[in-house]
This record gives sequence, structure tokens and C-alpha cells, in this order.
Amino acid sequence: MAFLSNKVPPFEELIKSPHIMRTFKIEQKYLAAMTVAEAINRDSKNIPKAKPFMEYVAESNDREFMSALFAFLERSKRREVFTAVRNNETIVKCLELTGRALL
Repeated sequence: MAFLSNKVPPFEELIKSPHIMRTFKIEQKYLAAMTVAEAINRDSKNIPKAKPFMEYVAESNDREFMSALFAFLERSKRREVFTAVRNNETIVKCLELTGRALL
């Protein structure tokens, strides 16, 4: 209950104001990752909308968020998201560092 008592804005607000992530506690970051993943899982058209948000998070080197986001995505959506961001150096570098940290 304590975890869920943390509030995060809905998907549309998150992607419009990614800087809000700087104020989030770790619980809110996980909920934000879940919010973004659920929007993408619901509709692939949300992937392009989420890309600038993901880039902002990657620039902040927020590996926990990126790891949680990909964990919350359905397998098929994970592939779609990676395909959509694979040419974005900032996001790819963050994902690589995240993967290395898990080794």
C-alpha cells in the first residue's frame, strides 16, 4: 500500500514534462516506468510519443528506470521499442550500460 500511495502523473503528462522525473523518489520512478510501459503495451502508437521522454531519462543515466521500463513491456513491445530507438545513441548507450551493470 505504501508503494502504491506514491503518485505519478498519467502518461500524457509524463511525456510532456519529463523533467518531473528529477523530483521522483525511486518508488515513483518504478510507477512512472510502469505507466509508460502500460501505455506502450496498450498501443504501439505511443512508442514515438515516449521516445523523447526515454531520451531525457537516458541522458540522466537513470538505468533503474530504463531497466524497469523494459521489464514491464510485453516481449513483442520490447522488440518494437528497441527497434524504434536503436538509432538513438543516448538511449542505446544507457541500455548498454544497464546491461553491463547486470553482468
